[in-house]
Amino acid sequence: MKRISALLLCMGMGCALSVTPVSAQSVYEPLRHQVFLDAAFGMGYAFAGSRNVTSGISLRSMHEPGVTSSVGIKYFWSKSWGIGTRIDFGEGSDNYFRNDWTGKETDSFGSAFFNLNMRLIYRKDFGRFSFQPSLGIGVGTFQFDDGFLELYRKQPGTNTTDRISFYGTYDDDGGFSINPSVYLSWKFWHRIHLFAECTYIMNLYRTNGMNYHAVDAYTGIEKGHRSHDIGNRSYHLLVPKFGLTFMLRSNRK
Repeated sequence: MKRISALLLCMGMGCALSVTPVSAQSVYEPLRHQVFLDAAFGMGYAFAGSRNVTSGISLRSMHEPGVTSSVGIKYFWSKSWGIGTRIDFGEGSDNYFRNDWTGKETDSFGSAFFNLNMRLIYRKDFGRFSFQPSLGIGVGTFQFDDGFLELYRKQPGTNTTDRISFYGTYDDDGGFSINPSVYLSWKFWHRIHLFAECTYIMNLYRTNGMNYHAVDAYTGIEKGHRSHDIGNRSYHLLVPKFGLTFMLRSNRK
C-alpha cells in the first residue's frame, strides 16, 4: 500500500511539474483583443540648439531636464499589432539668453509642452518581457514661460552700451508632431507590468516666441524693437520615462 501511495505521489508531482510551466507561460503570452492602460513619469530634454537673436545675443537651452507625465491606452487586435493614444505633458529644458561677446547670461526661464498622439504599435514578447516599438502622429503645443529679462551689450570699438529687454509672447496655436517610441516591459503579474520607455517628440510647428526691445543704456534712445518670434523653430524633445501598464481586457478564448 505504501509503495502504491508513493508511486501515486511521484506521478502527481511529475504531472504538476509538467503542467505548471505551460500554465504560467499561457498567462503571459500575447493574445488578441487585449486592452492596456499606461501611466508614467519621466524627464523631458528639449533640443533646440542655439539661435542668434541679434548681434552678439543668442538664445540657448540648458541641459537640465524637466519633469513630465503621460497616460495612454492601447488596443491589440492581434498578437503582434495594435494601436494606441497617449497624452504627454510637462516641462522641457530651461532656456536663457547669452551675450556671446562677454559670456554674460540672463536668468533661465522654463518651457512647457503638451502632446496628444495616435500610435501604431508592434509587439514582440519574450516570456515575461514585451518589446513594443511604435510610431505616432500627434498634435500639441510648446510654450516658454512668460517673463522679463535683460542683458547689456557693449558695441565693440565704441563706448555705446545697449540695454536689451526680452519678454514672452503667446501666439502659438500648436501643430503636428511625429513621435517614435521604444517600450520594454516586465510582467511581474499578468495584469500589471513595469515598463521603461523612451519617446522622441519631433514638433513640426513653430513655438511661441520671445521678443526684444533695445535702447541705449545711457541716453534711453531706442535702438531697435523686434516683434519677431525668436522661438520660431521646431522643438524636439527626448522623453525617457518609467511607469506601470494595467491590463484592462483580455480575450482568452
